[in-house]
Amino acid sequence: MVLAGGIGLIILIASIAWLKNNYYGKNVLFQADQSTKQADPKQLRVQFYKASIKKIVTHPLGNGPGTAGLASIHNKVQGTTLNENYYLQIASETGILGIILFIAILAVTTQRLLKQRGNTIAIALLASFAGLAFTNLLVHIWSGEAVAYTWWGLSGIVLAPMPKNPKAFKG
Repeated sequence: MVLAGGIGLIILIASIAWLKNNYYGKNVLFQADQSTKQADPKQLRVQFYKASIKKIVTHPLGNGPGTAGLASIHNKVQGTTLNENYYLQIASETGILGIILFIAILAVTTQRLLKQRGNTIAIALLASFAGLAFTNLLVHIWSGEAVAYTWWGLSGIVLAPMPKNPKAFKG
C-alpha cells in the first residue's frame, strides 16, 4: 500500500509539473499563461467584487432586476455589472433588504431540513445545499433553472406538511 501511494504521489507531482509547462495546463487549469492579452481571471474576479460592493454601498436599495449578473449584458440603459458571486448579484439588484431576505429564506429552509434528519432526501438536500451555498460565492448557480427547480422543488416536497387524514385524499 505504501509503495502504491508513493508511486501515485510521484505520478501526481510529475503531472502537475508537466501541466504547468504546457499550453493546456497554463491556460485551462492554472490560468497563468503570460502570452495572453487578457487580464488574470483572479484579478478580474477581485475587480468585479470591488465594483459590486461599491455599487451596493452607493445604492443600498438596489438597482432592480436585470442590472447585475449575466442578465445585465443585455441592459442597454445601466450597462453591464458582472459580479461573479450570486450573493453580490442579489444585493446589487434588490439591495441590502433583499439580500437579508434571501439569506433568511435560505436559513429557514436549512433549519427545517435539519429537523428532518431521518429523511434521506433531506440529508441529501442539506449536503447539496452546502456545496451550492459555497459555489454561489464563485458563480451564479441559483440562476440555473435546472439546479434551482430541482433543489427547491425537492425541498418543497420534503418540507410540505403531510395531511392528518390521508384517507381524505382517496377517491
